[in-house]
Amino acid sequence: MKYARGFINLQKHIFPQQYEQFMPTLVLHFGRNQYFKRRCGDILISPEEQEEIRHMLEKVGADSKMEFDN
Repeated sequence: MKYARGFINLQKHIFPQQYEQFMPTLVLHFGRNQYFKRRCGDILISPEEQEEIRHMLEKVGADSKMEFDN
């Protein structure tokens, strides 16, 4: 697996109720600023972090196979 950049498009493909669970959990994990920097693509997302994000997508009932922005 490679480093990824950004996941703004993920938000466009999940329901608002799913995002309401997805975002706060990752903010607690990464920290608020770090979450938004990863989301916008300012910080590369390591393979391990990608797995954590995909796991959280699964946990909220979204498609965990969605692609990162880049």
